[in-house]
Amino acid sequence: MTTQQTPTTQPVLTAKPVLTARKVQFWTALRHLLRFQLKLALDAIRDVVMSPVSILCFLLDVILRPDEVDSFHRKMILLGRKTDRRINLFGGQRRERKTAQPAEQNHS
Repeated sequence: MTTQQTPTTQPVLTAKPVLTARKVQFWTALRHLLRFQLKLALDAIRDVVMSPVSILCFLLDVILRPDEVDSFHRKMILLGRKTDRRINLFGGQRRERKTAQPAEQNHS
């Protein structure tokens, strides 16, 4: 943890991830690249599929006029959020995520 001093307040502790000094390993870097490319492809496929689905959801909502809670558009948005969290395109690897989360939460 480091301390930040602001002019009008007491020092504030901030958590920063501790990174060890290691050289990049070929196989680790390749694994990260392949994982990212797979996630990128899944995200692109999802976007291509969601575009016509959103138009269909709009039409169903206009024709059937469900309650807002039961809106097809709302359900599509919730599904999109769920798949976005699942794909986690820019999320780090599991070990990196554990150390980086406290710092990321402070910036939110």
